Amino acid sequence: MLVGDIGSNLDEFEKASKEILLNVSQNRAHLRELVLQVPKNSMLFSLCAHYDAVDKIVLWNSDDCKMQLRLHIYSDRINRSIGSSQADIAEAHNHRWNFSSLILSGGYRHTIYRINNGKEDLPLFA
Repeated sequence: MLVGDIGSNLDEFEKASKEILLNVSQNRAHLRELVLQVPKNSMLFSLCAHYDAVDKIVLWNSDDCKMQLRLHIYSDRINRSIGSSQADIAEAHNHRWNFSSLILSGGYRHTIYRINNGKEDLPLFA
């Protein structure tokens, strides 16, 4: 996943993110080197996060800190989850920044939620 805050210039972000993600995905040796250097870089390591469902490893920050390359590794709990459980609804969220993702292995299910008159959130599309 590549996240960025480059204002409203989505074309610029799309071009940069596509180039970076394709480069990393097509060169697994480079991806491996990026992953292995994280524990040696205190700044990158401090930005990493571990949650029950996902580990977020920060592989790179641009010099101006407006773009960040992350590797997300999801747990088996996510892979076994089919449909919308209460846990899925509790983890629903939005993003305040632009991002591009490239799936290296596995798959992805995108669910859009709506508020149901102040009651629990229900899937709108799955």
